[in-house]
Amino acid sequence: MSLLSRAQSHDPTAWSTFVSLYTPLVYHWARKRGLTPEASQQVGQDVFLHVYQRIQSFQPTDSTETIHCWLARLTHKKIMDNLEQQQRGQNQGDDQRTAESETPEDSELVLPRTVHEVDAVVVQNETKQLYHSAMMFFKESLSESEWKIFSRIELDHQPIDAVASELHRNCVEVISIKSRLLRKFRHEYAGLFRLD
Repeated sequence: MSLLSRAQSHDPTAWSTFVSLYTPLVYHWARKRGLTPEASQQVGQDVFLHVYQRIQSFQPTDSTETIHCWLARLTHKKIMDNLEQQQRGQNQGDDQRTAESETPEDSELVLPRTVHEVDAVVVQNETKQLYHSAMMFFKESLSESEWKIFSRIELDHQPIDAVASELHRNCVEVISIKSRLLRKFRHEYAGLFRLD
């Protein structure tokens, strides 16, 4: 089962990994929108509570929909909720200003359906960060020799023949190990973010 499948089953270890993987990104989104550290942490708690309650029913609608997309939309909504609460607090006691601030245009959220509808460079950087974080979790499931091969090729982008020479293995063996581990990694993190 993939990490997503196990998290959907409320497996405690998978859920902990899932939260650890995505907490920095959710916090970053909140801080980027101007929330305080405390408010950003609250948004994170709200997001992950919502996800925990509904992750069992998450089903990608097409090949571009991932948990990353869902979290981006959900976090945006929770940030807007937090900002609206702050605004209501600042306007408390001034009914006229409150009424004026609650226009239909302000209450409608325009959310990206997929991550492809937001800045491509931002998405690429976020995906790269998630990929590297996922690699660190994946490392824990590998032997030291497997990790050396996998990280040299996938993270350091070294040629297979150079890795084989450095680790005193033949190229066929290195290719076989790399392919097996890449399949395992893609299966483990399928549905969380785009891996291509």
